[in-house]
Formats: sequence, structure tokens, C-alpha cells
Amino acid sequence: MHPAYPKTHFIAADGPLDWPEQFVIITAYATTGEVWTDQQNEAADQALEAELRSTGRWMRRITGYAPTNPHREPGWAAARTSLPILAGRPMLTLTTRWDGQPYQR
Repeated sequence: MHPAYPKTHFIAADGPLDWPEQFVIITAYATTGEVWTDQQNEAADQALEAELRSTGRWMRRITGYAPTNPHREPGWAAARTSLPILAGRPMLTLTTRWDGQPYQR
């Protein structure tokens, strides 16, 4: 795991009202040290969104950011029941505290 991941904070626009107890956070942006253009990242994100929506399962837009620098990366929170379609992708498994703030287990 990249050393920055445990320090990542997350923002979700719609808040935590209907979040499942367990979910994953996944991004389609270049995460392996590769450098992609904005267009490549956005196209990959749109493809991942379509793939997640095809499951019909719970999902929400979530953005990860580093509190010590301006980097932000949009991704998706998805119910763990979506895992078969996500096989082979790097992701973080998280749970939701009662105050709705995600934390890493």
C-alpha cells in the first residue's frame, strides 16, 4: 500500500445518511505511478462509474485528498457486495463510524 493512503481524508458531497456499514473506495485514475492526461483519467472514471452503476448496488461519489498538499482525486465508494465486478482492482476497504465519517480498518 502506498504510504500516503492511511493519511488520506475523504469528502462525500451527499453526506453519510445512507452509507452501508462496509464499503470500498476505488478510483479509476492512474494510481500506479503512471502519469495520465486529464482526459485519460476522466474517461477511466466514467467507465468505472458505468461499471459500478451496472451492478445496481449502492455507490456514491467520494473524493480523496491529502491534508498536507493540494492533491485531490475523485473516486467512488461502493458497497462491498459490488466486489465481484471490481475483482483485480486496487481499493481500500472501509467501514463507517456512527458519525458518518469513514475510517480505515
